[in-house]
Amino acid sequence: MADLTIQKKIYLDGNKPGGPDASLDGETSSPPSTPYAFMAGDTYPVIVYFRARAADNGASTALTPVAGSTCVIAGKLATPDTLLFSAELAILGECYAGTLDTNTAEVIAALTSVNRGGSVPVFIDCEVKDAAGTKVLSYRANCNLYQQVYAGETSPSSVVPPTPIILSPDGSRWQIAASNDGELKLTKV
Repeated sequence: MADLTIQKKIYLDGNKPGGPDASLDGETSSPPSTPYAFMAGDTYPVIVYFRARAADNGASTALTPVAGSTCVIAGKLATPDTLLFSAELAILGECYAGTLDTNTAEVIAALTSVNRGGSVPVFIDCEVKDAAGTKVLSYRANCNLYQQVYAGETSPSSVVPPTPIILSPDGSRWQIAASNDGELKLTKV
């Protein structure tokens, strides 16, 4: 059984606001090899970690959120400028945490022209505000938003293989069947 409490973790370089991509590969100082991925229609417990990159490209160090600050995570397509999803995150120890819902009408509309199972690139911004709302920093992460393959369909019907038919020399057609005991039976069809 899948663990439904798995969290979607996003790691960002806390010293790189306003850039094209502040994503980090976990607790390293390297960018990820692939963009973050979200599945349309899912609801994720999401955690955003801000880290300081190491000068030697080694392990990054945690940056603790400023007391009273808030973080909003939001995703948009490059064009058109439509908000697909967003969530307000609260401080939870050394990170911001909340629930991100990608089951929105805007997500469905964005994926209508995408083949089933395909994806669209999405820009994610994590906007951090101080308690007074006077200081704001935004951090960008790249993401792929995937269309679900399964859309609630019922299971396909099982197909019973056709029973062999034998032609006799006079052109008669005979169907052959076997019992559970292995006895063969011919029936003229």
